[in-house]
Amino acid sequence: MNIYSSTNTDRFAGLIEDYIKLNPSTTIRYQEYDSQKLYADFLAGRMATNSPDLLISSAMDLQTKLVNDGYAQTHVTDQSKALPGWAQWRKQIFGFSYEPIVLVYDTRRLPAAQVPHTHKALLNMLLDPSEPLKGKIGTYDAITSGLGYLLATQDSRMGNMAWKAANC
Repeated sequence: MNIYSSTNTDRFAGLIEDYIKLNPSTTIRYQEYDSQKLYADFLAGRMATNSPDLLISSAMDLQTKLVNDGYAQTHVTDQSKALPGWAQWRKQIFGFSYEPIVLVYDTRRLPAAQVPHTHKALLNMLLDPSEPLKGKIGTYDAITSGLGYLLATQDSRMGNMAWKAANC
């Protein structure tokens, strides 16, 4: 079985080991990819020598596009039937984890009274002429990270502040 995934190999190893215990005659080849490259390489046929049996990616918009474009097979098992409706699409794509989307800050550097609680407050802090956050913010690279791009596009649907913040 060929699995191509954007999930770090060490994070998926336990699941693979358990699967092999239940299916000892199965050989699994697991290839780690960045989500954008996974999508592009699949469409370009660059996985042809070891065609994928399973693609796993946090970039759900790209996965959904593959399903909608006819690249997936229907998969129905007792386990897939037990999933809630929001965790599957067309019985061809399945969600089995959550991607944490959080804002983390160092309480030693930013007092609780100054923590922004809205997009607008964060944007105002980013635009502050005294630049209190300059060089202190890390985020997904929306160009190379499929999940980062998905989050950026979803955030932008809420208003134009996301793109203003990205340009700070």
